[in-house]
Amino acid sequence: MMQGWVLRGALALAMAAVSATAMAADMVNLKSAGGASAAGLLAAKAAKGGARVIVTLAAEPEAAPKGGAMPLEDYIDSLQTRTLQSLGWVNFNDIVRYEFSPAMAMAVDGPRLQQLMSSNRVAGVYEDRMNTLFLADSVPAVGGAAARAAGIGGKGMTVAVIDSGVDSAHPFLKGKVVAEACFSTAADKAVPKMVATCPGGSGREIGPGAARPCLAESCAHGTHVAGIVAGKGPDFTGVAPEAEIIAAQVFSIYEDPVAGKVLGSATSDLLRALEWVYSLRDTHRIAAVNLSLGGGQFRHPCDAESQPYVPIFKLLREAGIAVVVAAGNESFTDSLAAPACLSSAISVGASDRDDAVASFSNSANFLSLLAPGIDRAAGGRGINSSVPGGRFERMPGTSMAAPHVAGAFAALRSAMPTASVEQMLAALKGSGKPVRDPRNGISVPRIQVDGAASRLVSGGGHAAPPRPAEPAPPRPAEPAPPPPQADPAPVPPPQAEPPRRDVPRKPVPRQRPGDDDDGIGRW
Repeated sequence: MMQGWVLRGALALAMAAVSATAMAADMVNLKSAGGASAAGLLAAKAAKGGARVIVTLAAEPEAAPKGGAMPLEDYIDSLQTRTLQSLGWVNFNDIVRYEFSPAMAMAVDGPRLQQLMSSNRVAGVYEDRMNTLFLADSVPAVGGAAARAAGIGGKGMTVAVIDSGVDSAHPFLKGKVVAEACFSTAADKAVPKMVATCPGGSGREIGPGAARPCLAESCAHGTHVAGIVAGKGPDFTGVAPEAEIIAAQVFSIYEDPVAGKVLGSATSDLLRALEWVYSLRDTHRIAAVNLSLGGGQFRHPCDAESQPYVPIFKLLREAGIAVVVAAGNESFTDSLAAPACLSSAISVGASDRDDAVASFSNSANFLSLLAPGIDRAAGGRGINSSVPGGRFERMPGTSMAAPHVAGAFAALRSAMPTASVEQMLAALKGSGKPVRDPRNGISVPRIQVDGAASRLVSGGGHAAPPRPAEPAPPRPAEPAPPPPQADPAPVPPPQAEPPRRDVPRKPVPRQRPGDDDDGIGRW
């Protein structure tokens, strides 16, 4: 059943590593009382030529027909159209209209930004922040080899990798990439300036070859992640070697004031990719989405600060698709990055071969799981997996831990196709090895795929209740020059229950490593 969406707060997505000052700031609703300072800074960018924003829309009961059913997509399209008409933006073409989320993304100048800030049809205005990658042998260590020997290898399942692109010609991933897309932004006048990196030069491409890795050193990241999920070679494999991959490339090149030209992903492009994956739910048996990216710092579940992402995360979870997100590499001991901090996300921290928490891994009392993200026996070089050009490299980070868990969901779903996300998560938590983080005393289960499969099949994977969303604690006011005052945020009308419709599920018909002889499957 297609469920409705819920409007909540705001979200920060930045991927640690490049230009920490520009990347680490949390996303904030510029229409909220706490967003006045950020609104002033964004207004200055808009005045210089343009600022990219994500706009969330207030619910309008009149947008749905009285007493009748209406597809969610049509309801959201009606909200978007009514908002644009109310603003008088008839010939405004540079707009991303999301299909399943009550939101839009666009570049605006100063006057148009003020229109958004004063419109009672707009629930929130957020700067479209840029994000970089979370970088800082494992399959037998997490029970993957034993699960595979028992025939639990992800057969018939698919995992979506939203990242820097995937080299589908790599022998480790041969024949595994079944759908490809690229969502990248070009913005000559916006601050910062951005250049799209899709293979054909446009900002949106779908089809074979669309998710080809972008042309920068960091673009190897997505191929590496995909190999951990589902790679298959003669000497070692990924966690779910029988699974397939849906690949989305979501990176652009932008001009950072400190680092110069930098590879980053706009939040608006990540949203487009998530919606595209959701649209494929009836043609592929998608077990999980992997997001090895994030940023900001949240000491509590961040739904109250995550409005742009909450609707699509909710829809994916309700469709039986686990949203697996890297916890971040900032060494926080009481916080996670976003979007790992969302209550509907399955957050993953990094451990090593000796079941010690990696020093770079973020940790908090609401972290979901641990998985391998570094190999100290290999000099701390990380997990060995595929990179473009038929090669293999080691990379450390929670980026590498998350795909172990995404692959685990594919393996578990192949063992029990009717299992819910909640049941599989409960099986992973209940069978995992508790690992205590000496930095904060918190114990989190390190996944054990074979144990989780046994627990799930035997009925031990009882669904655990989802993490509750908690309100953000008040933050001390920071002194700042008085910015231009935006109109107070309007109180949106009562949340309308969106129309629902049944969505039938369709059955899906169904190498050599490099010089380093230690792979994902070897310590």
